[in-house]
Amino acid sequence: MEVQILSRALRTLSSAEEHFLYTEGVVGSNPTASMSKFMVTRIIVGIIGIVVGSIMVIKSEWFLSFSGRINWAEIHLGGEGGTRVFYKLLGVLAIIISLMIMTGMIEGLLLAIFGPLFGQR
Repeated sequence: MEVQILSRALRTLSSAEEHFLYTEGVVGSNPTASMSKFMVTRIIVGIIGIVVGSIMVIKSEWFLSFSGRINWAEIHLGGEGGTRVFYKLLGVLAIIISLMIMTGMIEGLLLAIFGPLFGQR
């Protein structure tokens, strides 16, 4: 009896068709190949962003010696070490944005910010 239930469940799962809202009604559309390429691209871009952001946080002294001091950061972010703090904050921001790209949250944020400018709600 248990074997019959399992085999029936497996047949149901294998015969189930995927339902994609954005291709509904399109004959012969199979978005899984393009979606998987897009997901892999998002993951690769996210990993690169996380690595770059981590390097900015860890090696802020190298960035300081490479590009010099930033007057605005020195004035507004804590005196003598303001440029280092700026590079660290920039690195943390790069990590957060990279994680949002990887998880797909960046689209919603961009639509919420810039959507009203282009007539979307």
